[in-house]
Amino acid sequence: MPINLLTPSIRVKGSELAVGRLSSLMRSGPAAPTTAARGTITWASLGSGSTSSDGTLVSGTVITPEPNKPVIIAISSQVGSGTPNTPTAAGCGMTWTAITNSPMGTGTLDKITLFRGISANPTAGPIVFDFGAQTQQSFTWSIVQATGADISGSNAAGAIVQTVANNQVGNVTAVTGTLNALEHPTNHHLSFTVIRANAVITRDSNFSSPASAVSIGSPNQSLATFNAADRTTCVPSFATQSAGIVSLEIKSATNFDPVRRTITPLILNSTASSTDGTSIATGATLHPSPNRVVYAAVVNRHATNAAVIPTATGCNMTWTVERSIVVSGAARLTVFRGISSAPTSGLVTFDWGVETQTSFVISIISCPNTEISGADGGDATVQIIENSVLAGNTTVPGTLSTFENENNIALAFTVLANNNAITPSAGFTELTDANIGASSTALQVAWAKNLTSYSPTFTSSAAGLIMIEVKSLLAA
Repeated sequence: MPINLLTPSIRVKGSELAVGRLSSLMRSGPAAPTTAARGTITWASLGSGSTSSDGTLVSGTVITPEPNKPVIIAISSQVGSGTPNTPTAAGCGMTWTAITNSPMGTGTLDKITLFRGISANPTAGPIVFDFGAQTQQSFTWSIVQATGADISGSNAAGAIVQTVANNQVGNVTAVTGTLNALEHPTNHHLSFTVIRANAVITRDSNFSSPASAVSIGSPNQSLATFNAADRTTCVPSFATQSAGIVSLEIKSATNFDPVRRTITPLILNSTASSTDGTSIATGATLHPSPNRVVYAAVVNRHATNAAVIPTATGCNMTWTVERSIVVSGAARLTVFRGISSAPTSGLVTFDWGVETQTSFVISIISCPNTEISGADGGDATVQIIENSVLAGNTTVPGTLSTFENENNIALAFTVLANNNAITPSAGFTELTDANIGASSTALQVAWAKNLTSYSPTFTSSAAGLIMIEVKSLLAA
C-alpha cells in the first residue's frame, strides 16, 4: 500500500508542572549497579526566625532552595491552652511532607513539627505554616538544606532513616536524643532542640550547628539545630528548663561511578502520516552507527481501539519493544530499542498486521556513549516509567528513581491526542516535536542529564509518557 508521508513540524520549547496517574516499573534484566562508596553530607542554613504575634499562620524567612537537595524544616509553636494543632507547610514551589510532630517541654502547650521537601525546580520565597483555625502564641523555625544526602523515594523519603523524639517536662539542664545504630558511618544525626525559655542552647561538643539558634521572649521559647556524622547520641545543654529534642538519621548518598562518558542523543528521523494503512516506514533513509543504541518511538491511531502493538524491522537491526501504552483508547505509543555491530542504511518499517491505522508519528533517536552490553543492548535501559492522563489535563508527569550514575540521562517520549505543541519542563532539551493535523496526534522527545522528574506542558489533552533512564558507558 502506498503511503503518503507528510513533513512533520519540528519545534523546540521549554518549561513547567504536574498531575496524573503514575505507574513506575523497574526494568528487569540489566545487572545491578556496581557497589560504590558513600558520600559526605554537608549542611547549609536556609533561614531561621521567630515571632510572638498571635496568629493561625506564619510566613517564615524568604529562602532559596537549590535543585535536587533535601530541605528539612522544624517549626515549634505554643498555645495558651489545649494542644497545638499540627501545621501544614507551603512555599517555594515544593511539596512539604510531614516527617513527625511531638510535644515539647510542657507536654501539651508546645509542639515541634518537622517537614521534608525537595524539587528539581524550586523557587525563592517564604515558607507559610498554617495551623488551621487555632491561634498560636509564638513560633520558632529553622530550615536547613543537605548536600550529599540520599534523594530517593517520594519527596526524598529515602533521606530519612529513623526518627526519635524525647520530651522532658520539668527542671532539666540537658536533653538527650538517642538514635539506634546508624545504617552507615557517613550518615548524619540531625537534631532539633526546643526549650521553654528565651535562653542559650549549648551544642553537644561532638556536634556542629548548621543554623543559628532562634528564640522568642514572650512567650518564652528557643530552638537550636545540631548535626554530626556517625553519632547516635546528641546531648545539648541549657539553663534549667523543660525541653524536648527530635533526632533524625539522614542517609548519605551513594557516590557515582567515576569516568563515565557523556551521552548526547541525536535525532535520526521524524516522520508523520495521515494516510490509512497497516504499516508505516520512516520518511527518509537512516544511517545508524555500529554498536550504538537507537530508540525508536511510534504513535499510531486506530479508528476505535489501538489494541495491537506493532513490530519493527529495518537497517539490519533487531528491534525490541521497551514499553507500549495506550492513550485515550484509540492512540498507542510504542518505544523500541535497537542495536547492531553492522547496521545498514535504509528505512525502518512499523507493522500492525491486518489492523488498519489512521495516522502515524515516528521519532528515532541515536544515543552515543551508552552501555551496549546485554541482549540487543538491553543494559542501556536501567529503568522505565510510564504515565497516562485523560482529556482535560495540561501535563503528564513522570519521576524516575535516583539514577545509577550522574552521567546517565532521562529520555522522555510524550504523546498527545491532539496536534498541539508540547513544552518540555526546565532542564530538558527537546529533540523533536512532530505532529499530524488530520488525525490529531503529536509526539515529542526530550532528554536531560541526571534529572529524574519530567512534566511537559501542553494545551488541554489526553496524553501519555514513557521515560527511560539510559546508562552511560564506562570510559576506556
